[in-house]
Amino acid sequence: CGVGLWARSPFEVKKVAEGLAKDRFTKDRDPKTCALLYLLLGKGSTLPAMFRAVKDDKLAMFFARDFSQEQHRAAAIKNACALLSQHRFELAAAFFVLGGVIKDALDCVLNRKGDPMLAALLIRLIGKGNDAGQDYDTGMDMLLAHFRSKAEWIGAGIVQ
Repeated sequence: CGVGLWARSPFEVKKVAEGLAKDRFTKDRDPKTCALLYLLLGKGSTLPAMFRAVKDDKLAMFFARDFSQEQHRAAAIKNACALLSQHRFELAAAFFVLGGVIKDALDCVLNRKGDPMLAALLIRLIGKGNDAGQDYDTGMDMLLAHFRSKAEWIGAGIVQ
């Protein structure tokens, strides 16, 4: 998709990400394919209903938890680690986001899944806001390091 690299405004990024999330769910009828995007868009509250719609009550109940509580964040991180061992990297990234561990979510997408375009979108959706500034800077450092190490053609344009 590459929107994380070419879109100029945060509004454009969010608009395209919303469309992508909706398209993924419409195509597969599987909320797992769009959970990461919905969480990053701040629309995680819609996920329980989406999981209930596809009769996945276990995940519906899990996503309905209050992740401002440490015990629920810890459970999300534990599930993310289990998903990593199953090579379900994008869903693992979503659980890391729930757990508040953005750096690990970026690592899942960028280094484990090998999707720098999704990583760029994730970084842009995090934004440079008050609490997210450090995550944004860390994400940009990780993305630039990835492009440098892989010597991908796009890296030359970003690094300059």
